[in-house]
Amino acid sequence: MKPRSGEMELLRLLGIFGSLLVTVNAFYSASDVVELTQNNFNTEVIQSDELWLITDEGILKKTCDDHQLCIVSVLPHILDTGASGRNEYLAVLTTMANKYKKKFWGWLWTEAGAQAGLEDSLGIGGFGYPAMVTINARKMKYALLKGSFSEQGINEFLRELSVGRGSTSPVKGAAFPKINVVAPWDGKDGQLPVEDDIDLSDVDLEDYDKDEL
Repeated sequence: MKPRSGEMELLRLLGIFGSLLVTVNAFYSASDVVELTQNNFNTEVIQSDELWLITDEGILKKTCDDHQLCIVSVLPHILDTGASGRNEYLAVLTTMANKYKKKFWGWLWTEAGAQAGLEDSLGIGGFGYPAMVTINARKMKYALLKGSFSEQGINEFLRELSVGRGSTSPVKGAAFPKINVVAPWDGKDGQLPVEDDIDLSDVDLEDYDKDEL
């Protein structure tokens, strides 16, 4: 059954929303299309303010490919901040993700050193942690946060990007590097690696003392 002229006009007008429309494999009434589009919009808005840890290549590619921009934060190692410090950073990111959720940006984070290749390709090394970049995966260009990693600093950074300001650089190699598979964070403080005990029973300390004399 073909849609009526009024429904065709509605479909044409709805086309301006582009990415908000889902793929439709059959004809629906005008009311169905409006409802379906609204559902999709809500899903996109909810998903856009989710904050994902980069645990594998799939998460990075899907988030960056499915959004206009993906925002990647590199947080200090858990041993440097503890769980409370990391949660403070994540709270800042969650606040900013909600503030800009209508932009349909993807939000990602990783721990310093966990994705060293990605850090290198985005020019993060040497600026210290935490760090933040925004990536346009279609153009393979990124912009680096040079201000403070705070709500105010990040807001100013993203606001400039929203109006087309700010300098960008090409992603090294014009492609994402290999992404390491890492375990999800368990929400706990980090633990120092356990070092093996060194067996000193075979060391002759008396001979060592004589040599020193």
